[in-house]
Amino acid sequence: MPFASSHGVKIFYESCGNGPPLLLTNGFGPPCEWIEEFYLPHFVDHFECAWFDLRGVGRSSQPANPGDYGLDRHASDVAAVMDALGWASAHIWGASFGAALSLKFASIFPDRVRSIAICGADAGNPDIFQKPYYDVFDARRTYFKAVGQQVNSPKSAAEAMLKVYFTEQQRLHNPRVNQVRGALKEMLSKHPLKSLMSPFKEISEMRHSSNELPESAAPSGGGVTGAVWEQLDQISKPTLLLQGYSDMLVHRDAALYIASKLPNIELRMIKPAAHSFAISDEHLKEMAAWILRREHICGQPDT
Repeated sequence: MPFASSHGVKIFYESCGNGPPLLLTNGFGPPCEWIEEFYLPHFVDHFECAWFDLRGVGRSSQPANPGDYGLDRHASDVAAVMDALGWASAHIWGASFGAALSLKFASIFPDRVRSIAICGADAGNPDIFQKPYYDVFDARRTYFKAVGQQVNSPKSAAEAMLKVYFTEQQRLHNPRVNQVRGALKEMLSKHPLKSLMSPFKEISEMRHSSNELPESAAPSGGGVTGAVWEQLDQISKPTLLLQGYSDMLVHRDAALYIASKLPNIELRMIKPAAHSFAISDEHLKEMAAWILRREHICGQPDT
């Protein structure tokens, strides 16, 4: 099995396909088989694709020090995978936590990024620890509790995760959700998360009620996605952002904030959609076509 080394941490990755390099970064919860099963088929015919397990997830190492899970360390993992593949630069695709990671990577390693295509991105603003976004905070608390139960109850964890991935209408009426359900349960049974990384664990254990939260607050410098919002003005590469209008984990205001800060961004607000685009063939094809257009405009070599 291929591994990249990043600050002493082993990062499991896989790759296949031919064409311009595209690195796909996963959300936090399922192992990287999630990428392989539901996202890769839309890109592999056009790109040389690589995807990997986040540190602490799947077959990657699980550092014991909570400080080793900062977003800057995750960005170093992305660089390590690219180094292992011999890629000087690549297009970066990311979903959920992987979207925030894609933005962080682009802010630290701008010369290694050709374009950015992301969905469900949270850059740390707006702060979920304020009253108008209590529902988002509560959804994240519930989600991280479920994610943390993978070892003991992968089936229950999968069901709870699906409730935030898709809208109720999608869960009730889209037959592909059943396919996702079965695959996710199998993934979590095979490669369960051993423990939550520190910021996620903190949110899962919080007991705030809506009345205890302030009406407004300054953007958080830490938390789940770190202070990505502070580096947005350093990102100039072409960016496509898809946002589910009914996303429970990342409020649409987060996408609007990111769009207001990046100088070279296209924002698509998708109705009806929640947090996951795993069953959204039309929008994934749109992302693949958009990345190909950026490659032709950039005219960069395929290494």
